[in-house]
Amino acid sequence: MSQTAKGTVTSQGPNRFLARFNMPNGQVRSFNASVNPPTTTIVINTATLTWSDEDDLVGADSYTGTVGTNLDIALGKGPKITGSLQQPVDPTTAIVGNGDWAMTM
Repeated sequence: MSQTAKGTVTSQGPNRFLARFNMPNGQVRSFNASVNPPTTTIVINTATLTWSDEDDLVGADSYTGTVGTNLDIALGKGPKITGSLQQPVDPTTAIVGNGDWAMTM
């Protein structure tokens, strides 16, 4: 059964982004990832993380997706990150990259 968490996604320069989610158990999970090709500023104040197995939210993972009016990312292990950008990217661009999950209390 899928679970969801709300959070934010922000650029860390043209080649990276940081996605942070407040988990149902009170933890914060972060996905710090590269972006290829480099993109303009990504700011999402209400992003959604969807996953089925919490074990998929640890370690390294890769992703494919698009950035435009929305950010839509499918991670290799199965989770998805989605949300509407504060400032849309035009034209919609396919992106790929990889990153690492981290957890804080």
